[in-house]
Amino acid sequence: TISDPCLFQTEVDGKKVLIRIYVDDILIACSDHNIIQRFKDKLKETYKIKDMGQLDWYLGMRFLRDFNSNVITLNQTKYIEDTVSKYTNWIGKRTHRDIPMQANLVLQKYTEAYRDNLTEKQLYLLDNFPYRQIIGCLLYISIWTRPDISFAIGKLCKFNKHPTLEAIYATQWLLQYIHGTKHLGLVFEKGNLILTVYVDSSFGDCVEDRRSTAGMIQYLGYSPIQWDSFVANTTVPLSVAEAEYVGAHEAGKMTMSNRNLLNELEFRQDNITLYEDNKACIAIAFQEASKRATKHIEIQLHYIRDLVKRQ
Repeated sequence: TISDPCLFQTEVDGKKVLIRIYVDDILIACSDHNIIQRFKDKLKETYKIKDMGQLDWYLGMRFLRDFNSNVITLNQTKYIEDTVSKYTNWIGKRTHRDIPMQANLVLQKYTEAYRDNLTEKQLYLLDNFPYRQIIGCLLYISIWTRPDISFAIGKLCKFNKHPTLEAIYATQWLLQYIHGTKHLGLVFEKGNLILTVYVDSSFGDCVEDRRSTAGMIQYLGYSPIQWDSFVANTTVPLSVAEAEYVGAHEAGKMTMSNRNLLNELEFRQDNITLYEDNKACIAIAFQEASKRATKHIEIQLHYIRDLVKRQ
């Protein structure tokens, strides 16, 4: 496909065949098992391959398939258990938290003067805690199956170079949360294939530069297929409406990439609904706001206006 160079499609005997390649792992999807087997046999003529049968494990993820209800459940329970086991000595005293991160948690950057008043025990934790390794494991989990930790892991990633004790405690908290909720994952149900998007943004929550954190999640039918928590690399927003507008702009770009792919796979997405809860932001997108109040906004951010016009 043009939209994704690692996704291939063809048609055999009037039935669509999709082939997904990730390095040396291949997934084949088709409604006819005989066609899948013919494809495997063709591969065997040229390559030495190992047929793993029905999809069960893939890249550390477990696929549970219920053919009666047409539901696929995707989780990383085993990967989480292995991660927690590897860092048991660093997880802290508690093993369960109800939320990924404390509300309104503010984390300051590390400075040389930061170490001056720390105890010997705190200095040991600061110098020996495997911060980058744990963050890497949690980041992998958030990318594939756990959108609920995207904001927390995005915030903690900023301290990879010099983590503070507060960042370390927050990482322990997140590790405890993920351990207590290791059974959670994604559920994919058979149903409509309509793409919908939800986006929201804070205002000036980044202490060091006063930029805003936005969050986006896309659903195909009832199933989440892409999510992100990000600080847009633009000028500092001057209002809540502008912060929301920046978030909508970024969500619009991500949405168009999935729309192009779905259209190429012949699952047409003619009108996509993007849910945004700020009326001023919506007014800017529809060019109904005061030009005086919005003329300072960078031209590139008005991409969302173009998407609105094209619907």
